[in-house]
Amino acid sequence: MSTEELGYILKMPVPCPHCLQESEQMVAFLINNENFRCLECSGMVDLASEEWFAFRQKLSEALTALQRPAAAVTRYKGRISAQQRYRRRRLCERP
Repeated sequence: MSTEELGYILKMPVPCPHCLQESEQMVAFLINNENFRCLECSGMVDLASEEWFAFRQKLSEALTALQRPAAAVTRYKGRISAQQRYRRRRLCERP
């Protein structure tokens, strides 16, 4: 699953500054857009502020980090730890 797919699965509540109602938006939508209309009052919710920009950037980094462990596991699948090598050697040395 790519980062984009995960972003379209996860939803996050976003409060409207006009009517204070929360609307659930997909994370990918929040990362890629700077504003949207509230479903309740039709007011514009601005995501271009400095706080929202920093939050959207961190959210994007978090989605990328969530995807990274799966790739790391498959890449290092054949490697064993030093402790595992030691145990294997000891088993081979036993009479």
